[in-house]
Amino acid sequence: MLRVILFLALVLAFAFGFAWLADRPGTVAIDWMGYQIELSAMLAMVGLLVLIIVIMAVWWVLKVILRSPQIMGGYFSARRRDKGYEALSSGLIAAGSGDSRAAERYAGQAKKLAPDAPLTRVLSASSADLSGDADAKRLAYRQMLDDPKTQLLGLRGLYVDAVGAEDEEAARHYASQAAALAPSLPWAGQAQFEDQVQRGDWPAARAALERNLQSRIVTKTERNRLRAVLLTAEAIDREEGEPESARPLAQEAHKLAPDLVPAAAVAGRLLIRAGKMTQASKVIEATWRKSQHPELAEVYLYVRPGDAVADRVKRARKLVQLCAHELEGELALARALMEAGKLDEARQTLDPHTGPEATQRVCLLMAEIEEKQGGDTAAVRGWMARALRAKRDPAWVADGYISSTWEPVSPLSGRVDAFEWKVPVERFSAHEPVAIPDDAMNNDGQVMLPARLPGVAAAVGAGGVAEALDDQAKEEAEDAELIVDASPEDEPESDETAPAETKDTAVVEVSPSEPDDITATSEPETKADDTPIIANDDGPPVTESESAEAQDSEPSPKVDEAAVDADSADESSTVTPLPVAADDPEAEEKAEFSGLPGGHAPDDPGTPDESEDETPSERRRFRLF
Repeated sequence: MLRVILFLALVLAFAFGFAWLADRPGTVAIDWMGYQIELSAMLAMVGLLVLIIVIMAVWWVLKVILRSPQIMGGYFSARRRDKGYEALSSGLIAAGSGDSRAAERYAGQAKKLAPDAPLTRVLSASSADLSGDADAKRLAYRQMLDDPKTQLLGLRGLYVDAVGAEDEEAARHYASQAAALAPSLPWAGQAQFEDQVQRGDWPAARAALERNLQSRIVTKTERNRLRAVLLTAEAIDREEGEPESARPLAQEAHKLAPDLVPAAAVAGRLLIRAGKMTQASKVIEATWRKSQHPELAEVYLYVRPGDAVADRVKRARKLVQLCAHELEGELALARALMEAGKLDEARQTLDPHTGPEATQRVCLLMAEIEEKQGGDTAAVRGWMARALRAKRDPAWVADGYISSTWEPVSPLSGRVDAFEWKVPVERFSAHEPVAIPDDAMNNDGQVMLPARLPGVAAAVGAGGVAEALDDQAKEEAEDAELIVDASPEDEPESDETAPAETKDTAVVEVSPSEPDDITATSEPETKADDTPIIANDDGPPVTESESAEAQDSEPSPKVDEAAVDADSADESSTVTPLPVAADDPEAEEKAEFSGLPGGHAPDDPGTPDESEDETPSERRRFRLF
């Protein structure tokens, strides 16, 4: 707009000038070398302007002719530069997209066309990184150090390369150089801070944290939290050897982060050692209101080591009052009551938490109460077995790493203040029932369980398989992934065990209509080739095939099937029911006609018996061992 106004003003000035000359006519006479020229003033003015224009045009032409070499050189240089920047642009795009070949090709073109451009070294380093040439990448980053424009970029690249090569000394050197050149550089300040934390140099780490706060790399809130973590770590390190110097560190950490459990715990312990019981109790109570933790409860209950058990019960009740209906408080109270001998009250305290969502610590404490109260072995084993599949209790977790104690730095990522008190993420939910696969049952709807595990026949029932197994049997049952959910209160009902000859598998017959009767029968012992062995009263055991040949040679006497069934029933083990196929209509039909001869309807011929020639491997069996 301004240019338009200036142009219009110039045109107006020329028009005004010509109008002024036209209003004032005159004559211009020129006498030169015997010639006399007379012109009007208007014509003389126009001629003067034309002469000036001609002179300027001639001068421009002469200037172009004289500077033609430079003009041509500048043209080709500009063209070369444009091609170089185009190669740089295409190369950076190729490097960003992961095309190592194209990036390397464009990097070579950029080195020829624009060798002095800062981005040329950046493209060279990126292409070398994509192609895996570590030496070329480091060389490109070192070349960046010579140019002030790319110096910080080169230090950053060398630092990342040193961290990848686990060269802590080199990484520390490059981070220090970058921090000296640019104190407000976030990665350099953070790198220095993390390096000092990894080395356990807590005073230097706090100094680096203060520099980061001044450079606005961290906020004041973040600084307070990180400083509390560093002070807590240093106080824990000095707790045993230098308690007097550790106590003010822990107290400052507690003031900066009242919800930091380790800070309150170590401060409470150090204050107790100094004889400041009231101050220690206040510290624990302040943190307990924000975060309930068993370590805090332990410190609070034993704030006076010489106190009686009744005093610990009183302090545990106060913790429950501070945060009512919290599991940690009631666990601490139940533990104190159990130590005081008040087992019934301890059981009542834990009753609200013994439902399906009961945790492992609750189950273990209930087992301990059962043991102290009456020595009921079955109930104790039931709670112990339930603890195996109960929900996990909270633990210190950082980046998927589970630790029993708090640590200031994650051992996996090196992140400060990474540990959180929470329930670890479970890969599978242990408290949900697991469906029994179809191949775990035979043709008769029977669940195949391992017979050689001690106490299996007495364990199958309301308490589940794992309740009566010893440690080795439990591990084997868990490896087989056969889990049966039930309550641990019912005791095993059968004292009979399988005969010593049955070492292979046990068959558990399931009847959905009679959930209180399950019969565990044993398969005959087999050889290595799975050939059944039949006991022979008159001599050594014979195989099934040898018995069949003997029967072909001489007639076998008739045997009372009812007597055989009675004898086999006496040798079998009767156990508590394991309902698995209650929705099966065929199983219900079998249960309906179970009292009839043959176990089926009169018009139903029933399931044909398996032939003697059929080997156990041909039957539907799920062999766990």
